[in-house]
Parts: sequence; structure tokens; C-alpha cells
Amino acid sequence: FAGFDPRKYAVMPLTDRRVSLASRGLGNHEMEHVAWAIGSPFSSVRALDLRDNRFDHSGLNVLLLVLRERTTRIDHLDLSQNASAFQFIESQGKFLVWALSEAVSLATLKVSRCRIDDAGARTLA
Repeated sequence: FAGFDPRKYAVMPLTDRRVSLASRGLGNHEMEHVAWAIGSPFSSVRALDLRDNRFDHSGLNVLLLVLRERTTRIDHLDLSQNASAFQFIESQGKFLVWALSEAVSLATLKVSRCRIDDAGARTLA
């Protein structure tokens, strides 16, 4: 993980139950690291705040794949203000629903201000 400074993104230690990475400018590359960290069997993270970052649908997909894993126990996920992540919601909606359907511990998903239109909202519902 050359070039990744966990102090900059406040991901470590994984013993924190609530991790806020809001407004950190996280892109797709950083989302791979975040996904790796929360998918670790040593992670205690239950609430993850990713509001207002720069990742797009690729970064979101990496995160969603990890959420499907049984070792990942995120209860609350805030993806608000990440409009780029949801720009293809109509075409990737089935993938999103598939991934979230297996995220058995996820109780709260926030996606406000992500420019999800009515068709995208119906897909998520």
C-alpha cells in the first residue's frame, strides 16, 4: 500500500466503531484501501461516514463488494453528497441492490444529495 497514509484518512485503528472520512477528498484508489480496512476480520467499524468525497461508481462498487462479505459488519453507512458515485444508478442499480441485499448488518444507508432521480430511487427501493 505504497503512498497510503492511514493517519491522513483516519481509517486506523480498526478498533474504532465509528469512522468519519467525510470531506477528505477520497477517490477510487483510496476507496480500495477503505474497503480493504473495513473488510478485515480485525475491523470493529460499525458506522462509516463517507459523505462528500470524490469517488465515482468504481469506488462505490469496490465498497459494495466488501459489504457483501460476511466479515464486514457495517451497520450505518453515509454516502451522502457523492453524486459521482451514483451517476450510473439506473444501469448499475441491479448491482447495487444485489450487493446491498447481502449486507445483512446494514441498517441505515444515507444517500442524500446524490442526485438520484425518481427512476434511481425506485431501483433502490
